[in-house]
Amino acid sequence: MTGLGVFLVSAVMLVPALLIAIPVHEMGHAAAAYLLGDRSVRYFGYFTWNPRRFLDPLGVIAVFIALIGWGRKVPVQPNRISTMGQKVLYELGGPAANLLAAVVVGVIL
Repeated sequence: MTGLGVFLVSAVMLVPALLIAIPVHEMGHAAAAYLLGDRSVRYFGYFTWNPRRFLDPLGVIAVFIALIGWGRKVPVQPNRISTMGQKVLYELGGPAANLLAAVVVGVIL
């Protein structure tokens, strides 16, 4: 297979992963913030399955170029998440959500 063929096959496989992993990760941050008392994440619409809410255009392009990407950061109210422990839990919400999604998909497959 040529270099272009490998790229196209990789791109086709990356799109579903991209549309699942980044929104799940950012919703993990939003859920952690909500559980820690920051209700603004719900008010600003971060509890949606619409991937456009979470995908950063440059982050998506970077996935196809360098296999590294990022989503839009979920904004939190600093007065609601103020202690170091709360900030750590908020930051761990995204990776924990990805880990949970990986376990669920692994069990299904």
